Amino acid sequence: MTPRKTLIIFWAVYAAGAAVLVAGAITKLIALVIAGSAILICDILFRIIFYRCPHCGKFLDRNLPSGYCPRCGKKLVTTKKSRTKSRGNGTGTAFKRGSTWTAQVVIKYEDLPPFDPENPANKLPRKKITRSKGGFKTRDAALQYCPILKNGPEKPKQAPTLE
Repeated sequence: MTPRKTLIIFWAVYAAGAAVLVAGAITKLIALVIAGSAILICDILFRIIFYRCPHCGKFLDRNLPSGYCPRCGKKLVTTKKSRTKSRGNGTGTAFKRGSTWTAQVVIKYEDLPPFDPENPANKLPRKKITRSKGGFKTRDAALQYCPILKNGPEKPKQAPTLE
């Protein structure tokens, strides 16, 4: 369990325990006071057991203001790794528009003339030329149609002519 999740659980249970304790004090019910106190004691034990550095295992005695362990100095919050692409470049994509799916592929890029002649830009602005077709019921059906879009629509066969 990450230190951040531990703190979220700790403060949520702490608030619940404090509410039960206060409700018991207001209504003068000893059972609620004992229950609230038990919740708070268990919550403190939970923090002592689980609020530790994932690297060195030492207790973190403060509320992560810097995001680093005060003992070993390693970063406590790990960033999520970005999801790798599951489809290669130029193979197309599918996205949902309303209740149906649309297939789209990039055909080519066209260079546009630079809009600022005084600025010697190494890269010219480019325009993306795409083809798309919608109306597919599933994402898989749209993705299966992407190679057909990439190669262009099938032209009807013409009968040979004699000249």
